[in-house]
Amino acid sequence: MSEPYPTRTLARLIGPSLAVMALAEGIHVDIWSDNTPPVIFFNGNVLFVTGLAIVQAHNYWALRPPVLVTLIGWSSLSLGLSRMFFPRQEPYIHANSPWQTIFRIGSLCLVGTSVAAIGYLQ
Repeated sequence: MSEPYPTRTLARLIGPSLAVMALAEGIHVDIWSDNTPPVIFFNGNVLFVTGLAIVQAHNYWALRPPVLVTLIGWSSLSLGLSRMFFPRQEPYIHANSPWQTIFRIGSLCLVGTSVAAIGYLQ
């Protein structure tokens, strides 16, 4: 009998992607200071479609580790919508403080690693 939700498959895609993306953004943190509204809008489209795909395939709500996949889907969908409708919003245009950047990159890396563990270790 197969799983009702493709948790492991999605976690194997999402986890490493988040971790690598966070590390790459940390290495190239200087490129984010020149964000333009069209780039933010495009990023919002990508996040929205990604989040929508995750939510369509995995809308699992229980106090277990697989809920991380669902939360990432809804977060991606929400952030995508916000970037599409408000691409000129201040936080997207101006760079964050170095500590905020380190915290965000570290958090994304931690979440990505945790989700990868769900996919590869369960």
